[in-house]
This record gives sequence, C-alpha cells and structure tokens, in this order.
Amino acid sequence: DGTPLTKTDGMVITGFADGEGVECYGFASRTDVGSTSNTFKYRAASNTKLSNYDIKPENITYGTLTVTKITTPIVVTADSLNKVYDGTPLTGETYTVTGDENLVTGDRLVVNLSGSITNVSDAANGTVTNKIAVCKVMRGNTDVTANYTIETHDGTLTVMPRQITLTSATKQKPYDGKPLTDQTVTATAAETYAPFAEGEGLVYDVTGSQLDEGSSANTFTYTAKEGTDLANY
Repeated sequence: DGTPLTKTDGMVITGFADGEGVECYGFASRTDVGSTSNTFKYRAASNTKLSNYDIKPENITYGTLTVTKITTPIVVTADSLNKVYDGTPLTGETYTVTGDENLVTGDRLVVNLSGSITNVSDAANGTVTNKIAVCKVMRGNTDVTANYTIETHDGTLTVMPRQITLTSATKQKPYDGKPLTDQTVTATAAETYAPFAEGEGLVYDVTGSQLDEGSSANTFTYTAKEGTDLANY
C-alpha cells in the first residue's frame, strides 16, 4: 500500500530474572514486494545487567516481513486506430487504462507505444500491431512494477487506400474530317480529401479517338508518378 510494513509487538522473551529484561528497538521494515528478516537491536532494561546473561546469537530468532503485490490488475489497452492514406505515418499514441486507482500515492504509470504504419503495402491488409512497448510503474526514478499486477493488450493500426474515381472527358463536334480527342482525365475522391497525397499522382495515356460520325469510349490507361504507391489508392 506504499507504506512500510513493520512488526514491533508480539515478541517472546524468556530467561530473565523477575523484573529484568531487554528493550528491543531498531526493527526492520519493508515497503515493496518481497520478504525481509525482521531484525532488531536490544539494550538492557532498567535494573538489568546484560553481563549476568549469556545471550547467544543462535537463541535470537527473527521473524519475516512479507509484502505481496496488489492482485487487482491495472489494465492498459492500446487504442485501435485507422485512417485513409495521406502520406504521413499513423502512429499509436493513445491508450485506455482501468484499475489505475490502485496506484498508491507517489507511484505513476509509464506507457509507451511503438506501432507505426504509413503505406497500405507496409503490412498485410494495411494493418500492423499498435504494440505497448513499455508499461511500468515508477516511484521517482525507481521501477516498482513488481508491486502491481499489470495486464496489457495491444491494438491495431490500419491505413486504408483512398477511393478514387478516374473519368476521361466527354466531348462532341460536327464531322470535320479530323479525329475527335480530349486528353483530359479527372480524378475525384470518394471523401472530402483531395484525390492524391501531396506530391503524388498518375500519368495518363488517353487513347480514345473518334473520326467518323458515331460515338466511342474515350479510353485511357495510367501509370504511377514517381514516388506514388498504387496500393495506397
């Protein structure tokens, strides 16, 4: 509970003449999880001459002070996050904690996450583990995690591809003996964001052409600009 465990009473002292004895002091104490011998010192009580007694070390028995850890767990869960690809890393920065009311005064929980993903192709299905890399309890500069029961649960980080529609131009004219073409291709995104992350995009090769009276698809193909990963789209 953050306070020292001590035991100074309940001692059994035998072998002294009536009215004589020893006073015991300087008892041991223990604050953190583990066991400590309950050592002590002694001095003559009033009206007692220790030279009248043979107090042998083997006749001094020390008890044991034992501190056990808090069994109610502190549970740390990394949040599962996702976003549409935007060219910047998605990193694990947030988590939830339950049971931290069991932290005693002066102890603090330290949590660090290590998950990060930028591209859809960086992992299967664009998902990596939002891993809890560090989870410990500190008292000042001292690690006191052993005093607690800690549970950790990793989350996930997912980057989803941008949904983009490519549309070539629709155009018409009266027959003039020249092919009708239009090299314009418009990219639109399914959401409110721009079609492509900054500095990224496509190169189009528009092959549609109509010479005689009639209609045909304004066909085109595309390739990625340098630095553009098509898996992100």
